[in-house]
Amino acid sequence: MKKLLGCGFLTAVLAVGWASGARADADADAALAHFKAGKAAANAGNDGKAIAEFKKALKSFPDYYQAHRALGKVYESEGKKDLALAQFKAVLTLKSDDAYALAAVKRLKGDDEDAPGSAEVAPKPKASRHRRTEVAEERDTEDLSGFSVHVPLMAMLSSSSDMSTYFTNQGGSASGGNFAWGVGIGGDYCFKFGLVLGADILDGPHRSGSGSIPGGYYNAEYDWVNGNDTVNYSVDQDTLLFTPGWRFHLAPKFYLEPRLGLGLSFITFNVSDNSNYSDYNYTTYGTSFVFWPEVRAEYLVATLPWEGQIGVGAEVGYFYGTSTQVSDIWGYDTSIQTNGLTLQATVDYHFKPAF
Repeated sequence: MKKLLGCGFLTAVLAVGWASGARADADADAALAHFKAGKAAANAGNDGKAIAEFKKALKSFPDYYQAHRALGKVYESEGKKDLALAQFKAVLTLKSDDAYALAAVKRLKGDDEDAPGSAEVAPKPKASRHRRTEVAEERDTEDLSGFSVHVPLMAMLSSSSDMSTYFTNQGGSASGGNFAWGVGIGGDYCFKFGLVLGADILDGPHRSGSGSIPGGYYNAEYDWVNGNDTVNYSVDQDTLLFTPGWRFHLAPKFYLEPRLGLGLSFITFNVSDNSNYSDYNYTTYGTSFVFWPEVRAEYLVATLPWEGQIGVGAEVGYFYGTSTQVSDIWGYDTSIQTNGLTLQATVDYHFKPAF
């Protein structure tokens, strides 16, 4: 009889333990689902829904410090400093070394008050038992990893000194060629810690202008008449780039990325003259190495239903191409070199939410 009672008691204890564990896992699953829904709503600019989802996550799992932090960010973006401060303090109660919360509390309270981490912050509790919540911790809001593609439209204030030299060497002068443009497509992968590796294909830079070259022609009486030939030129390039960089998350929906473009540019140089004095069209080719440092900023404007994100960006940089020598129809050698200040506008797509 005692053995039966002992077995029954042990069975009951195991059943209660199993039920408690299942309930805890269900709560963790629900918390994670509401947290993801809150992040998607915040990225889409729906603060009301984001607040509701983060609160549901905390109702399912009150120790979910990421949900406290995310809720504090939304409150702070709405200017509700007291509510935001309470959430960030809750983060520090659960994770006393959380860098974002420490900075946020200091920022919201003011530098003249006690720094967070003092007696008002409780000791850090033991690590959570819930696997799904631990997974969410690993994929925290600072996880920048993922693939993205972008379409840039480039404008350049380019130097035209190469074309000035070309025409001056023939006794003439050049005009134009100080503006270049290009359009392209690129893709990159950002690692969790911020390193970005990518590649771009640019149809450009393209620039064009004209110049005058001393010339002349024989009239009907076979007398030589002096004149100037007006020559049109174009420098068209196709550029392939490897683009390493580093991505910094500066604010909700906003990041900054210094990057460096390294690659090759394939040059097509064309000169043509359809004036009264002559009629010709000549094309020659060259290749140059490209060095293109840039700083890129992007704002994430929308989260799509399948969790992709669309952003718009701007890039400022300096395009430097090495000099390459070509010969024209008259046998004149000239050096083609494209360089100048660049400004790019981009539309970007991230295959998973960046933040």
